[in-house]
Amino acid sequence: MRKSWRLSCANYLVLMIVAALLVFSAGPALAQSNELVRLETSTPVDVRADKLTYDDKTNSYLAEGEVEITQGANRLVADKVRLFSQSMIAEAEGNVSMVSPSQVVSAASLVVNLNTSTGKLYDARIFLPATHYYLRGEEIVKTGEDTYTMAQGGFTTCDGDSPNWEVTGSEVDVTIEGYGTAKNTAFRIKDMPVLWSPYMVFPVKTKRQSGLLPPMFGQGQRDGFLMSLPYYHVLGEDQDATITLNVMTSRGVGIGAEYRYALDEFSKGMIMADLLPSDNNSQSLYEEGKLAEPYDKRWWVRGMADQKLFGGAMEMRMDLDLVSDRDYMREFTFGYTGFNTSSYRLAEMFNRTLEPNSSWLRTSKVNLLRYWSSSTLNMTAYYFDQINTDNKSTLQQLPAISYDAVRQAIDDRGMFYFQMTSDFTYYYRETGSTGAILNFNPAVSAPLNFRDYLEVEPVFTWNQRLYSATLGESEDQDKDKYGASYGWNFQLKNSTYLYRVYDFGEAETPFKVKHAVRPKVDYLYRPNIYDGEAPELAQMYQNRLNYFRYGFNNAFTYKYMQENEETGEIEPVYREFLKVNVFQVYSLDERSYNGSSGMTYTGADNSAQLGYDTWDGSYSLPYRHDGENFGNFGARVEFDPWDGLYFESDVEYDPYESRIYTFNSSMTFSDYRGDMLSFDYRYTHDILKQLRSMVRVALNDKWSVGMQNRHDFDNEMDFDTIYQLEYNDQCWGVRVFYRDDSTERGFFLVFSIGGFGEIFGTGFGGEDTKERTY
Repeated sequence: MRKSWRLSCANYLVLMIVAALLVFSAGPALAQSNELVRLETSTPVDVRADKLTYDDKTNSYLAEGEVEITQGANRLVADKVRLFSQSMIAEAEGNVSMVSPSQVVSAASLVVNLNTSTGKLYDARIFLPATHYYLRGEEIVKTGEDTYTMAQGGFTTCDGDSPNWEVTGSEVDVTIEGYGTAKNTAFRIKDMPVLWSPYMVFPVKTKRQSGLLPPMFGQGQRDGFLMSLPYYHVLGEDQDATITLNVMTSRGVGIGAEYRYALDEFSKGMIMADLLPSDNNSQSLYEEGKLAEPYDKRWWVRGMADQKLFGGAMEMRMDLDLVSDRDYMREFTFGYTGFNTSSYRLAEMFNRTLEPNSSWLRTSKVNLLRYWSSSTLNMTAYYFDQINTDNKSTLQQLPAISYDAVRQAIDDRGMFYFQMTSDFTYYYRETGSTGAILNFNPAVSAPLNFRDYLEVEPVFTWNQRLYSATLGESEDQDKDKYGASYGWNFQLKNSTYLYRVYDFGEAETPFKVKHAVRPKVDYLYRPNIYDGEAPELAQMYQNRLNYFRYGFNNAFTYKYMQENEETGEIEPVYREFLKVNVFQVYSLDERSYNGSSGMTYTGADNSAQLGYDTWDGSYSLPYRHDGENFGNFGARVEFDPWDGLYFESDVEYDPYESRIYTFNSSMTFSDYRGDMLSFDYRYTHDILKQLRSMVRVALNDKWSVGMQNRHDFDNEMDFDTIYQLEYNDQCWGVRVFYRDDSTERGFFLVFSIGGFGEIFGTGFGGEDTKERTY
């Protein structure tokens, strides 16, 4: 019985093996679930699916269920795919998605040749992540790896099946990294046609390539209808250029040019120039009192550059700002080549800005800077353009060279220290005296430390000047053309240092604040010197100073523990979040001084310094009345608690008149929502009282309101005011704002489209009622 059972089990096992062989040797082959099949071609093709069969008759694989086919960096996903192994043609249907590094294709079905990247897509949409473009068509012919054509189709940058805007057309041809063209196009808002064009060209670029950029259109009272058409040209891996054609129906045709290079983070440049050969509307605007004079040719050249030279041993920095007339930058504010865009782009790239467009003094300079361990060499050529004058009497500094030695010990025991500033400047102008001035200012000090309780440092500074001048016609011809002047001063600096640490946290969350205070009492003496025989350009006028300056500096620093995002370790974080400095002067003489320290010159140069001090970051002295010993009480506050908030303020209080003499205050605030608030208030008694303010409130993630204003309280007038309402959706935006400045007032409407920027603006301006003086 047991033997019979063993034979029956053996027979059953043989029958099972034979049956399995028969099944796998007849008909289509069946692979295991999710098993990988590789087809060897020039670029291997891997096929994976829940169910995979091979048909000998058609030489094709039928993949069903979560199908994934990869070929290099390209991937095809679908519910069902038939792949012909010899022709490498794939027929896919059901949730079809084809992904490559530059594009994502989704379709109901497709037929594609994996070797030639050609085929047809049905009910398809193509997404380009780099530009956020969507191309849509019921039948799209893929004519190459990056080229498509469709009889009827459209494109947009909006997400979703029902885009907020879309451009549709016939005979649409698209080349990725090139351009798209379409005939009989319609710009649609929520499927409603609002603008028709017989032909359209649009860029489809994800990398830097030469070609046309999106145009910008506008409408204004002064310019008429405006169109800006930029052409972008790649000159190399690290440089490019843009030429912009500006058509203004009321003014004429202008041209703009821009050159950029970026060798690395520290070596980069951007130069922009605009030319309007003939301003056709200038005479009319002049007669209406809106321009200082009628202009013909108008132009503006601006730019910046930072450059490392000689292997990084020297730094070069250039600022360029030259303009044809005083009204140019206040008139041409908007657009691709307007003042606002130019100033923003330069600030973004170089972290410094142009002078405000309301300033009549434009500054251009080229600076070379060389650092050593104990000294610096600074060479600068300045050109100042006073655009409200003929600029012939403006002093130009061509060049201004300074060489400074940092504080350093001059003996082995460190008892005596030496430091120096020196500068040479050649002053040039067409009308008036010119000449060269050399200033040499060495200082010797002997710092003393009494057991860390008291620090005392006497400082002696010598100020030497040599000059050579060419006298102008209006100058007294008996003045010395060559000569030397000198001055000196003595300081005795006394201070101590105290601190205390306050613990506000717990063991798990430590938080400490350190309060450090440095009381200071300094004495300064400087004799009175007046060099009246020198020409006005080179005169040295040094007021007598004989006073004590006293006060204290406070610094508050907090410390807490935080995890390092890179290493994961818990590390301390320090931030000096508050500084409060207070000071006052007591003069031993009853004679007044003019409120500025150092050597004061009636001529061109005011660079000689009053010794070497770090009292409050400057060399200014509080104002003092004639016949009084005490000067104004001064204070300065800096508050920087976190990255989104910064506040600074300084004040001088006149104790004799019981009034504030100067008060300056500024603050910037921003948060994660997009809210922003900033103001800058400047006040000097009987001289200046102005406020610049800006506020932006994010009503939600799309809507915001804002205001900008520059107000003069003494004249009770606003130099410039803007009220703005802005809407920004995922793929489009609109700004509505009212502007009232020194040139005109009116409402403006600007539309922007995702992927194209601000493409259209229109303004409805009124008459300027402000009194203007030229």
